[in-house]
Amino acid sequence: MCSNVLLLLFFVSQAADENVFSGPQVGEKLVAFEMINALFPDASRPTLTVPEANDRPQLLIFVHERSRPAFGLSNTVMKLAADRGAEKLAASLIYLSADPTEAATWMKNVSKNFPKGIHSGVFSGGIEGPEAYGLNRKVAVTVLVAKNNTVIANFAMVQPSLEVDAPKIFKAIADVLGEPNVAKVSDFQPQVMNVRRATQPAQQDPNLRPLLKPLIQKTATEEDVAAAATKIEEYAAEHPEARLQIGDIARRIIDADKLSNYGTAACQKYLKKWATQFIAVDGVKKDMPENNESTPSRK
Repeated sequence: MCSNVLLLLFFVSQAADENVFSGPQVGEKLVAFEMINALFPDASRPTLTVPEANDRPQLLIFVHERSRPAFGLSNTVMKLAADRGAEKLAASLIYLSADPTEAATWMKNVSKNFPKGIHSGVFSGGIEGPEAYGLNRKVAVTVLVAKNNTVIANFAMVQPSLEVDAPKIFKAIADVLGEPNVAKVSDFQPQVMNVRRATQPAQQDPNLRPLLKPLIQKTATEEDVAAAATKIEEYAAEHPEARLQIGDIARRIIDADKLSNYGTAACQKYLKKWATQFIAVDGVKKDMPENNESTPSRK
C-alpha cells in the first residue's frame, strides 16, 4: 500500500473499516435512467439512456465526488473499457452533482482528462442518483459490472485506490468478458496519473503526522489549533509536495463525511481551507482543474 494511503488511514481508519453498500447488489436488476450527454461524441444526443438496451456486458461507474482519487480510478477503469470496445462492453461513467447543468459544463471544459468514446455524463436528477439504485452519497465511487442486465459485481469505495481497488474491478471485467487473463492496471493508468507518480516522492513526508496530530486533538484550545496550523502552513510553504499531500488528506476526510470527527470547529475550518487552497503545487501537474474543482462537492 502506498505511503499516501497509509497516512490517510491514520485519519480516516473508521471509514475504511465500515462495511459500505451502494447501488444494486449482486443478483439485482439494473433499471434504465437518463443522464446528460457531457462527452459522448454524438452531440445530437443531449441525453443518454443508461444502461443501453442490448445484450452486451455492462459497466457503470457512478462518481459521487469531484476529487483526484475518484476520477483517477474511474478514468483508469474506463480506459480499459475503451480498449475492449463498445461492441464487447457497454460502459458508462455517470457523475452525480447537485447542479447537473454546471457539472456537465465542467466535464466538457476538462474533457481532455477523460477517456474518449465512452458514454460519459451527469445524472440529470441530482446528486442522489437514480432513485431505484439506492446509491450511497458517503462513498466516492460505485462501480457496477453486469451481464444480462443483472449485477454480477458491485464495488463501493469510500477511499478509492488504484493499487487496491482497480485490480478487483479489472478481474470482474475480465470475468464478465470471459477473458482468461486479467489486464494490468499499470497499462491503463491515465497519463496525468503517470506524471503525478513520476514526480511524487516514494515516501510520504514523515513530518506530516507529527505536524497534524496536535491540530486534530479534541481537547485543543483555539490558541493550540492556531499554533499548530501556523506550523503546518509554514512547513507547506517550504515543501510543495507536502502541501499537496496535506490538501489530499483534507479533501479525503471531507469527502468521507468524517470532518466532524476530527478536532474542534477551529481545526475543521483549517481543513476546509486547505482542501480548497492546497491544490496547485509548483513542479507537480494536477489531474483536475485549478479553479477549486478538486474541492469536495459536498459541503
